[in-house]
Amino acid sequence: LARPGLYFLDGLLCMGFTVIANKTLDVSLFIPLQLSSQLVINMFTGLFVWGDRKYIARPVEFTLVYLISIMAVYLISPELDVFGQVLRRRRRETSKLSSGTASTRLGSAALELL
Repeated sequence: LARPGLYFLDGLLCMGFTVIANKTLDVSLFIPLQLSSQLVINMFTGLFVWGDRKYIARPVEFTLVYLISIMAVYLISPELDVFGQVLRRRRRETSKLSSGTASTRLGSAALELL
Protein backbone atom coordinates (compact mmCIF):
# COMPACT_ATOMS: atom_id res chain seq x y z
CA LEU A 1 0.00 0.00 0.00
CA ALA A 2 1.06 3.54 -0.62
CA ARG A 3 1.62 5.75 2.38
CA PRO A 4 -1.77 7.56 2.21
CA GLY A 5 -3.51 4.20 1.93
CA LEU A 6 -1.62 2.91 4.95
CA TYR A 7 -2.63 5.96 6.99
CA PHE A 8 -6.24 5.51 5.89
CA LEU A 9 -6.21 1.85 6.94
CA ASP A 10 -4.60 2.81 10.27
CA GLY A 11 -7.31 5.44 10.80
CA LEU A 12 -10.07 2.93 10.09
CA LEU A 13 -8.60 0.40 12.52
CA CYS A 14 -8.23 3.05 15.21
CA MET A 15 -11.80 4.23 14.69
CA GLY A 16 -13.11 0.64 14.78
CA PHE A 17 -11.34 -0.17 18.04
CA THR A 18 -12.53 3.14 19.54
CA VAL A 19 -16.13 2.24 18.69
CA ILE A 20 -15.70 -1.20 20.26
CA ALA A 21 -14.15 0.33 23.38
CA ASN A 22 -16.96 2.89 23.70
CA LYS A 23 -19.49 0.07 23.47
CA THR A 24 -17.88 -2.26 26.01
CA LEU A 25 -16.11 0.00 28.54
CA ASP A 26 -17.33 2.59 31.03
CA VAL A 27 -17.43 5.70 28.84
CA SER A 28 -17.00 8.08 31.79
CA LEU A 29 -13.56 6.54 32.34
CA PHE A 30 -12.59 5.59 28.81
CA ILE A 31 -13.10 8.94 27.07
CA PRO A 32 -11.01 11.07 29.47
CA LEU A 33 -8.26 8.46 29.64
CA GLN A 34 -8.22 7.90 25.88
CA LEU A 35 -8.11 11.59 25.03
CA SER A 36 -5.49 12.35 27.69
CA SER A 37 -3.25 9.53 26.51
CA GLN A 38 -3.72 10.67 22.90
CA LEU A 39 -2.67 14.19 23.90
CA VAL A 40 0.49 12.93 25.60
CA ILE A 41 1.35 10.58 22.72
CA ASN A 42 0.88 13.45 20.25
CA MET A 43 3.19 15.63 22.37
CA PHE A 44 5.95 13.00 22.42
CA THR A 45 5.47 12.25 18.71
CA GLY A 46 5.84 15.94 17.93
CA LEU A 47 8.93 16.26 20.08
CA PHE A 48 10.80 13.13 19.05
CA VAL A 49 9.49 12.21 15.59
CA TRP A 50 8.66 15.52 13.94
CA GLY A 51 11.41 17.55 15.61
CA ASP A 52 9.22 20.13 17.35
CA ARG A 53 11.90 20.60 20.03
CA LYS A 54 13.87 22.98 17.84
CA TYR A 55 10.84 25.29 17.51
CA ILE A 56 9.95 25.41 21.21
CA ALA A 57 11.50 28.47 22.82
CA ARG A 58 10.17 27.73 26.32
CA PRO A 59 10.16 23.96 26.98
CA VAL A 60 9.10 24.25 30.64
CA GLU A 61 6.00 26.23 29.72
CA PHE A 62 5.31 23.84 26.85
CA THR A 63 5.37 20.88 29.24
CA LEU A 64 3.25 22.72 31.82
CA VAL A 65 0.49 23.33 29.27
CA TYR A 66 0.19 19.58 28.76
CA LEU A 67 0.39 18.94 32.49
CA ILE A 68 -2.39 21.47 33.16
CA SER A 69 -4.56 19.84 30.49
CA ILE A 70 -4.11 16.39 32.03
CA MET A 71 -4.78 17.76 35.54
CA ALA A 72 -7.97 19.43 34.28
CA VAL A 73 -9.22 16.10 32.94
CA TYR A 74 -8.43 14.51 36.30
CA LEU A 75 -10.27 17.25 38.19
CA ILE A 76 -13.46 17.06 36.11
CA SER A 77 -13.60 13.25 36.15
CA PRO A 78 -14.69 12.12 39.62
CA GLU A 79 -14.38 8.47 38.59
CA LEU A 80 -10.64 8.99 38.11
CA ASP A 81 -10.14 10.53 41.56
CA VAL A 82 -8.75 7.41 43.24
CA PHE A 83 -7.25 9.36 46.15
CA GLY A 84 -10.58 11.08 46.84
CA GLN A 85 -12.43 7.77 46.71
CA VAL A 86 -10.03 6.27 49.27
CA LEU A 87 -10.49 9.28 51.57
CA ARG A 88 -14.29 9.15 51.28
CA ARG A 89 -14.34 5.41 52.00
CA ARG A 90 -12.08 5.90 55.04
CA ARG A 91 -14.28 8.73 56.28
CA ARG A 92 -17.40 6.56 55.89
CA GLU A 93 -15.80 3.68 57.76
CA THR A 94 -14.58 5.83 60.65
CA SER A 95 -17.68 7.96 61.02
CA LYS A 96 -19.93 6.93 63.88
CA LEU A 97 -22.58 9.64 63.83
CA SER A 98 -25.36 7.15 64.48
CA SER A 99 -23.71 6.17 67.77
CA GLY A 100 -23.24 9.84 68.76
CA THR A 101 -19.49 10.08 68.01
CA ALA A 102 -18.18 12.70 65.59
CA SER A 103 -14.70 12.61 64.06
CA THR A 104 -14.89 16.03 62.36
CA ARG A 105 -16.13 19.51 63.16
CA LEU A 106 -18.93 19.06 60.63
CA GLY A 107 -19.98 15.86 62.36
CA SER A 108 -19.95 17.63 65.75
CA ALA A 109 -22.13 20.40 64.33
CA ALA A 110 -24.55 17.84 62.90
CA LEU A 111 -24.78 16.08 66.27
CA GLU A 112 -25.44 19.40 68.02
CA LEU A 113 -28.35 20.05 65.66
CA LEU A 114 -29.86 16.68 66.48
